[in-house]
Amino acid sequence: SPVTGWALLMLPEPVNSTIRQFEVKLNFSTDRLFLTTGYYGNLYTNANSAIIPTVPGTLLNPLGNPLPLSTGLQSILNLPMALPPDSQSHQFFISGNYRFSPVTNLNFKYARSRATQRENFSSVFQPPTGRANLGGEVDTTLAQASLTTRPIAGLNVLGNIRYEAKDDNTPLDLYNLEGVPAPGRPKSFTNSNLSPKKLTGKLEATVRLPDQYRLVVGADYEALDHGEFASTSSIGGISGIRQKTKERGFRAEIRRSMSETFTGSFAVISSNRNGDSPWLKPVSLSAAVGPITGVIVANPDPACVPPPSTQVNTCIYGRTAIFPFIFMDRQRDKWKATGTFMPTENMSLQFYAEDGRDTYSGPTEHGLRKFGMRMLGADLTYKISDAWNLTAYASYGEQSVDAGHSTGYDAVLKDENNGAGLSLSGSLSPRFQAGLDATWISDVLKYTQVQDPLASANNARFLSEQGGLPDVNYRLLSLRLFGQYLIDKKRSVRVDLIHHRTYFNEWTYNYNGVPFTYNDNTTLNAKETQSVTMVGVSYVHRFP
Repeated sequence: SPVTGWALLMLPEPVNSTIRQFEVKLNFSTDRLFLTTGYYGNLYTNANSAIIPTVPGTLLNPLGNPLPLSTGLQSILNLPMALPPDSQSHQFFISGNYRFSPVTNLNFKYARSRATQRENFSSVFQPPTGRANLGGEVDTTLAQASLTTRPIAGLNVLGNIRYEAKDDNTPLDLYNLEGVPAPGRPKSFTNSNLSPKKLTGKLEATVRLPDQYRLVVGADYEALDHGEFASTSSIGGISGIRQKTKERGFRAEIRRSMSETFTGSFAVISSNRNGDSPWLKPVSLSAAVGPITGVIVANPDPACVPPPSTQVNTCIYGRTAIFPFIFMDRQRDKWKATGTFMPTENMSLQFYAEDGRDTYSGPTEHGLRKFGMRMLGADLTYKISDAWNLTAYASYGEQSVDAGHSTGYDAVLKDENNGAGLSLSGSLSPRFQAGLDATWISDVLKYTQVQDPLASANNARFLSEQGGLPDVNYRLLSLRLFGQYLIDKKRSVRVDLIHHRTYFNEWTYNYNGVPFTYNDNTTLNAKETQSVTMVGVSYVHRFP
């Protein structure tokens, strides 16, 4: 609307599509070599090419007050929206393994595929002159190899390498509009046919040490080239990108049998990702003169001083700038501990603990800063008797995200989940088996929102009045009873009784019994507490 400038609307997506898959394989083998070559095809057909919305002339603002839409905005919102178009892909591949010796083996694969999208889109919008469809064509090359060997007693070595390259041959054409044309600043710009390439490698060694120790060490490498950005295309909504990144990591794990009844392990994992090319800044966000398309090499130094307005500004640092986290530097650290305890022949207890942290950095103080995870769990297996077995588990998990939003607030999202389960099964007689399964899950997602010190007065007042987003709670209780009677060796009858009870108060559907309301007054509601009970009877006959 003229006042708020944005709206949240809901549109249904018609689903009427068909996927056809084809696969042909041919195998060949000798004493040392095994080969598989073949073809895999995928054809996707969508009966609906677009959906045409009907947006009214008045919408509700975030506080529920009706505001009129400008005529121009309403006409834009009522434009057709394209649905997934018809497409197809075809892949030819060869894979196999070769045994050099009893202790050395090589696995490999090479594949070449082509994906195309040539559905006529003239019914969706007015295409560029002389173009009836996208002409989308992407060729993908995949090559990978893995070598395992045991050069000496007590040493196992694993190494693999994988290369994937996509060649986007889609023609460039003027599909997009931005602003009003001015001398030297065209309003039309093209799509971009990025051709990303990815190279990954891993080297791992397992060494058997004295005193029942076993050491596993490994190194990982990843080089990612997102492709060259077309000079005739444009980027909107973000502050910068990178063409290339590299990541290097290492892993170390120590395992030991502490006694005849206890075995444990401890592992640490660390990796660092950084840019292998300079930051690139969208020209449309930096140029005072010249075209609005393409990118320029940027200066990420916070002390960068913008030049006069008649020159191109290469400074990219911004306190609230937006950078996709896939391009940002990242430090990842994680540790994991596991153990298995068997005090008796009838009892086994496994436990694990894991903790990890990701730290992101870039030429900004906002965006994704940190991600954390923590997991604890234990599993119990107990043989009550020759006829009855008991298993149980308990787990705790925690994930957190620390991010700053460009509109003036910081958010710390924390998800905590707890779970427990019990399973009892056995035989009441030689012909009658029975069992009980019980599962309990609790998940709480907490939104902690803090106003940025330099936030606008309107944003500060809105957060103060509304209090931020409420917590999201999900709980599940699942009970299952079953009994199976063996009539004879070929026939049996089984009865299952299952009861599920859930509680879910996601505010997207409702909050405190009030349905979620979109800006066009469409409401979305769901019952917070739901239960399902099912009784099933099955008869099984086994033929000779």
